[in-house]
Amino acid sequence: MKLTVVRPANVYGPRSGPWLHDVVNVIHSGSPGLISGGNMNAGLAYVDNVADILILAGSTEKAIGRAYNASDGTDVTWKQYFTDIADMIGAQKPKSIPRPLAAFGAYLLEGIWKFLGIQKRPLITREALNLIGSNNRIPNDRVRKELQYHPRISYSEGLQRTREYLLRDFSK
Repeated sequence: MKLTVVRPANVYGPRSGPWLHDVVNVIHSGSPGLISGGNMNAGLAYVDNVADILILAGSTEKAIGRAYNASDGTDVTWKQYFTDIADMIGAQKPKSIPRPLAAFGAYLLEGIWKFLGIQKRPLITREALNLIGSNNRIPNDRVRKELQYHPRISYSEGLQRTREYLLRDFSK
């Protein structure tokens, strides 16, 4: 049996835990959320665009046995995304921490949390460092060419929908 594989990028939008709620919490805390300035590609995909790709790949015969990246293919950096979220919630611009210091902090905090048996995630983790401290440019050429997919929701519209969600649902 051949399967179709869809690999979502960093999914943002309403109700996104890691790429909305966690970002909002970091920005509100005043802690550094960016690594080395945050000028790396964030590899974002708006939630509705990911759903569109899943439906398209799941309902297209020629997609069987193929793998597709679900990415919007934008050049949005972590700095731009975090700054846009900060503006959206009326907070100060996000702070940055040098990568070597973030790596040391992640290693140290993960060890302390493990030793103390703390279940909550530390402020910085090696996983977060690898994501936010890296270029996440995720090509979507195959889904564009083979399935004629183009993102329906632009970055600016995705931000607007996210803003509406935060004002309507998240602030309650």
